[in-house]
Amino acid sequence: MSRNASSQVVLFGGKGGVGKTTCASATALKLAQQGNKTLLVSTDPAHSTSDIFDTSLGDEPTAINNNLYGVEIVPKERFNRRYSEKLQGILERANDFGLDIGEGDLTDVTADGLIPGTDELAVIDVFAEYVGNSTWDTVVFDTAPTGHTLRVLQLPDVAGTALSKAAKLKSGIDSVTSAASRVFGGGGGSSESGLNISDDIATAQSQIETVAEIIEDAERTQFNIVTHAEDMAIAETKRLYQELHDAQVPVGYIIANKVRIDINEDCNHCVAQQQQQLALLEEFERDIGVSTHRIPATPEMSDIERVRAIAEDIPLATKPSR
Repeated sequence: MSRNASSQVVLFGGKGGVGKTTCASATALKLAQQGNKTLLVSTDPAHSTSDIFDTSLGDEPTAINNNLYGVEIVPKERFNRRYSEKLQGILERANDFGLDIGEGDLTDVTADGLIPGTDELAVIDVFAEYVGNSTWDTVVFDTAPTGHTLRVLQLPDVAGTALSKAAKLKSGIDSVTSAASRVFGGGGGSSESGLNISDDIATAQSQIETVAEIIEDAERTQFNIVTHAEDMAIAETKRLYQELHDAQVPVGYIIANKVRIDINEDCNHCVAQQQQQLALLEEFERDIGVSTHRIPATPEMSDIERVRAIAEDIPLATKPSR
């Protein structure tokens, strides 16, 4: 891949515990081995990437090995660092001017609140920072479990909620400060002083639009779904596949992890489990009309050994370095 080209994006999603981190790590490793400068980004709260590579990763890219770098993001911490202090400053200023804004409003627009959008804004911020950075040939995302992933894919609606709340508060404060300025001859001050929230809102809105475009661009983005050959995981995979289709997000591969492929034929339990898994996968493939890439169960391997083994044959839809 040309270093001047836009970064390609590979996202991994699926039910918790199916092996997204392992598959994302293997894909990132393979891309790096092919000569692509690759960044592996974890937004999953479990953050097991550090454990797999036996490397301490934080919120800045850290070298893992040749061409491979990793970063582990805690969305709430990133949101607090970028937005919460400014939003709290706006609310405090609003209270100074007598606006009726209580503690509930404060928690609504900070990462401690339950309003949809704070985690997603942080993930958008990460996405825009690294995907828009010509440093990286490929950025691989290990996402949080399905529910959170689906919210991130609904970026304009979900993250926009938090922005709308902040913009509404700022608008109210601007009205009050403008009136105060007229009454006191400029003594009302400016709601922008030291806060620059307008710039932050405009930047975040622009990022939402850009990220939404990238996620829907099949030339740049693929979303791989990881599953297990068991009923609950298959059901959730069907739901995620349909949601991705409806959101016009290009699906790359559906990866069935820990399939009993090489078994001892004398082990009746092993044979029965294999037959059950294969039957589930065959039914699933018929239902949605796509094939699965099957990764064998290797319980005797360590995490890093398994990542290296998977990297040898995991499929890639991204272009090799040139």
